[in-house]
Amino acid sequence: MSQTCVACRTRKMRCDGETPVCGPCSRARKPVDCTYSKSAQNSPKTVLLPKGAACLPCRRKKKKCDAKRPFCHTCRLAGKELDCEYDDELKQNFATALLMRTQELEERLSYYESRKAHMSQSPEYRSDHAMDLDVPSVQWREFGSPPLPGFGQGSFAAASPTRSLHSNPSDGLSAQWHTASPFTQTPISDASDQGADRLGLVCQSTYQLRALFLSHQIQLGFYLRETKRQAVLAGDLSGRIVHPAVIHLAQLVGTYLWTLHHKTDVLVVSEDVELLKVLSALEYAPEPATLIMIYTVLGEYFLYKRQIEAGRPYLVKASKVLSFEDLQLSTPSLDALLVVGEPDEDTKEYLTALGQLAYIDKATSMVIGLTPFLDDEYEKQLQELALSQPWFATHSAVAIRCKSLALLREALRLSRARAAAAGGSGARLEAALPLAWYTAYWAALEESARHLALLYPQMLQASLHADLDAHTLCLKTALVVALAAQIELHALPGFCHAESRQKALSSAVEVVGLTRGWTDQDYAMLEPTLGICYRVVANALRDDRRLYAGRADEFVRMQEALAVLITSATRLAAKVPYLESTLQTLQELARGS
Repeated sequence: MSQTCVACRTRKMRCDGETPVCGPCSRARKPVDCTYSKSAQNSPKTVLLPKGAACLPCRRKKKKCDAKRPFCHTCRLAGKELDCEYDDELKQNFATALLMRTQELEERLSYYESRKAHMSQSPEYRSDHAMDLDVPSVQWREFGSPPLPGFGQGSFAAASPTRSLHSNPSDGLSAQWHTASPFTQTPISDASDQGADRLGLVCQSTYQLRALFLSHQIQLGFYLRETKRQAVLAGDLSGRIVHPAVIHLAQLVGTYLWTLHHKTDVLVVSEDVELLKVLSALEYAPEPATLIMIYTVLGEYFLYKRQIEAGRPYLVKASKVLSFEDLQLSTPSLDALLVVGEPDEDTKEYLTALGQLAYIDKATSMVIGLTPFLDDEYEKQLQELALSQPWFATHSAVAIRCKSLALLREALRLSRARAAAAGGSGARLEAALPLAWYTAYWAALEESARHLALLYPQMLQASLHADLDAHTLCLKTALVVALAAQIELHALPGFCHAESRQKALSSAVEVVGLTRGWTDQDYAMLEPTLGICYRVVANALRDDRRLYAGRADEFVRMQEALAVLITSATRLAAKVPYLESTLQTLQELARGS
């Protein structure tokens, strides 16, 4: 095969390959440099780009790209400059996440090595039977005896004024994460304002997971004083301020919440590894209030992941801590009745942990049908909390939520008793029901009215402050539950009593108005107990629609209200589990029951 000179190749002419000068070059009008160069023949016309340097549209469409910034020549000619993007930022985010993960692992390794050496020199801090018992043995060490609510003495944790934090992972983060207190009048530093969920956001540090965990503090139902919250944010594993298991618990639950919010997997930590670290840290058990809080949140974590068989044992362990330590929500001492002001931080943590466990016990039995693991004594103590701790009963989100759920349970119990009496006796319903039923009915109706009178001003007051969004949402949820209880109570004599029927309808319309105002980011902060409330409201609307079957305007209004409930339940089911039966019931009612 004859060679082609550079001049013929440039002019795209046939070359005969003669040397030293080919035929076309010898017949040219002007002198031509006829040379044969293999390097020039094999050299590309443009500089080759490294792999992955082209923009995303050119790589997807397999077109030539010069990788110029801010957009390449190909995208400029196509008029799609806005679509010209490069994946340098994504690679940088993954690289940063890997570097920060490596640094964190090195710090943890050095910390555990020093801790192991310290534990080998101090054998009195080790619990010999922690692995043999279902509940880790509670060692008070220097903490002293557990203070009962109202005394305000003792301390669950010896908070040292000097902290030795490994590092501050928040340095360099562009977004600020904040927490909210479950008490209305506790000042909140760094108010939470997460905004809309940013899908696809990559988690770059464990700090973001811990901050996200604390932002769901009211929903999960725990309370940490300010020094402990700051220690959790900083990831302080020294154990001087907060137990190390709380740090790993925050990262474990934060990983699940991050996936729920942003729909991306977390690479900086593993849920299985963090769960093992939580259980390993519990070998050296914390004080009972913290231990109950950890077990309760672990149970909630598995229940939200629909792993009921894995979550219930942790709730049972928390109840065993109650019985093992003989912890109570109230105290028989008359001195406690004189404490009407705000309790100390130890009492807040203590009562919040016990109150949330009692709330989860009743909520799981109502929503999932689990057998209660606490006796009725704790429910009685919750009802008496307004006497022993009046400030806590009216300002704690957990206490208010427990009160609303107790009213709903009582209303449903009275409704079932009335239905059983109506179906099991041939006599008139008024004669079939015992006197105790009427006494309990009027007491529940009065209690629900008092509770709603407390909730409305607190909810309005909290809604005026931008830094109380999480608390406002919790109060709205408690308000919906209390309104559902009132609807169920007024619906019992509804067919024969016009005032009760009108009150039930007004409360149902109010619930529809509250649910209409919830945004997409609010649904991740709500609870499965709302499914029961939606069914109660839908049944009240159905009964009222039957009474006005001949009026087209009333029928259209009820259909619109049911449509709002179905939309809200659908959006709630995307964030919260155990809403399938509620959706099915609402859809059946909307189809024309």
